[in-house]
Amino acid sequence: MKLYDSGEKLTKGSLERFEKILGKSLPSDYRDFMMKDNGGTPEEDLAFSFIDVTTNSTNNSDIRELFVFYEDEDNDNFDDIVRIYNSMVNENLIPPYFLPIGDDSGGNPICMNLSENEYGSVWFCDHELENKDTGFLASSKIADSFTGFLSALYKLSF
Repeated sequence: MKLYDSGEKLTKGSLERFEKILGKSLPSDYRDFMMKDNGGTPEEDLAFSFIDVTTNSTNNSDIRELFVFYEDEDNDNFDDIVRIYNSMVNENLIPPYFLPIGDDSGGNPICMNLSENEYGSVWFCDHELENKDTGFLASSKIADSFTGFLSALYKLSF
């Protein structure tokens, strides 16, 4: 996947700082991606499929962008992964073990689960529906890993 509008190149130290801010370690495949690309917007229109938890049927969406980690905490970028994470956790939209790593063209977050049971799995979060038990956004699993998520992406044809 080729990206544009990626963030500045990250160092091992900046990734460690990112993990310290989150209070969680990142899976190695996602760390590798962030070291190489640090987020960005796909050059091609890419989509993915998943089993929608609300309908129990196949659904699909696209990927608009993958969020960026900025060294400067005082930045005003809308794709700042730390700002988005803090905002969504503080608004009780996602549990603290969900890391929003990107979104689709409708503004639905794509999150990585950093809990022990589902560590590294990638989820589609529907910003219009909530889980009646938790109050968080309704979430449907896309892939078991970031690598699996990238492998599941396919080119949209119009």
